[in-house]
Amino acid sequence: MQKISKQRVLEIAKTSGELSEVDLSGIDLSGSDFSGVNFKGSDLHGTDLSKSNLNGADLSGANLSKADISSSNLTGARLIGANLEEADLNHSTLNGADLSGANMKGANLQLASLAAAKMRKADLTGAILKQADVGAAILIVARLTRVNAYGTSLIAADLTEADLTEAEMTKADLNAAILKGADLSNATILNANLQAADLREANLQGARLSGTDLTRARVDGTRAPAKAADE
Repeated sequence: MQKISKQRVLEIAKTSGELSEVDLSGIDLSGSDFSGVNFKGSDLHGTDLSKSNLNGADLSGANLSKADISSSNLTGARLIGANLEEADLNHSTLNGADLSGANMKGANLQLASLAAAKMRKADLTGAILKQADVGAAILIVARLTRVNAYGTSLIAADLTEADLTEAEMTKADLNAAILKGADLSNATILNANLQAADLREANLQGARLSGTDLTRARVDGTRAPAKAADE
């Protein structure tokens, strides 16, 4: 994989926008405009992309582990199968981004906006989603084990068959969220909003639900009593 300089990266971004399969690891590219640029399959491990514009960029299959992408714009970006393990995305905008199958283990997404983002089969084990906006996002069969979603908005999000074991979801807003067949065992869901949520066939064994509003929630076939009280 070819290693290129920061100056050359910026030149290419302004011209062809073709930066696929290149080594950009550890480079300071903060505050740059990479809208629509193709980074497919590139190595951006530890790269500083903070406060950058990556609107519509293609980062599919790219290695962004431990990269700093905080306060950046990734609206509509493609990150299919990307490695974002322990990446910093706090305060970033990923509305409508495609993160299907992405590795987001331990990623920091605090206060990020992921409205309508596609995260089918993504791995967010141990990720920080505290106070993020994940409304209407697709998280079907996603892995969110031990995720910190304290105060997170998941309104109308689709979490069908998602793994939320031991998740921290205190004060989360899951109004009209789809959690059909999801595993919420041993999750902490205190003082949360689950009004009109679909919890059919969900596993709530060991989950803590004290103070949570389950008004109009669908609970047919849940594997533990769905009630707003600790066992």
